[in-house]
Amino acid sequence: MKNRNCIFISAGDNERFASYAIKHLRGDFDLIINFYGNDERLFSRLKEGSTIIERNLTTMFLACKLMYDRAGLNKYEWVCLFDDDAMLGKGKVSDLIVIAEQNNLQIVSPAHDPGGVVSHNIQLPISGNHVFRYTNFVEMCFPVFRGSALKKYMSKFNFDLCGYGNDWFFLNVLKANEIKCCGIVDSVIFKNPQRKVREISKFMADDKRLQQWQLTKKVRCLKEWRKQTLGYVYLK
Repeated sequence: MKNRNCIFISAGDNERFASYAIKHLRGDFDLIINFYGNDERLFSRLKEGSTIIERNLTTMFLACKLMYDRAGLNKYEWVCLFDDDAMLGKGKVSDLIVIAEQNNLQIVSPAHDPGGVVSHNIQLPISGNHVFRYTNFVEMCFPVFRGSALKKYMSKFNFDLCGYGNDWFFLNVLKANEIKCCGIVDSVIFKNPQRKVREISKFMADDKRLQQWQLTKKVRCLKEWRKQTLGYVYLK
């Protein structure tokens, strides 16, 4: 453990962000990688540049659960969970943590570039001189967890979901619709590129993932709510 913060990436053969992080972010973050691809050259390169790497043929949150204790994710103050095709378009990853710490947030997200996949409009960037905005929702593509918040989620998450619904699950655990614990930083923008076939859809079909969420929601008594911006924090 070199740094107090880490980036966790579940990377396949078509990854972008793991290679970017090795080149640009390794000084500020430990890099924990789950590799689910088949490219041996790529695996060797990622292994050389990462802090810890494992091979598990599974999705991001399932891999995070598998590796949480044994890869030492439980020791970090902040853990960034980023999709492997993420592209940083504006700002710095470290700004997300600085802002989250200054404002006592449990989870924070960058805004999402409108030129890529945007699953929830609340993630679209809002221009202005605010530092960040409080929200009651952040999407699961690029969440940045305070270590204690991720610990809470991992203690409840029991491999229930391979993808769809993880955001609603961790937001329920953190009571994000009751207390101001999360937000979106509009000065940091990530792009989620369009793909003909999403990697997660190869693991489980979209309709099956939705059914998985509906079942988990019922069994766990989880809720969905209207996504809202709850307020802005401005430069002083």
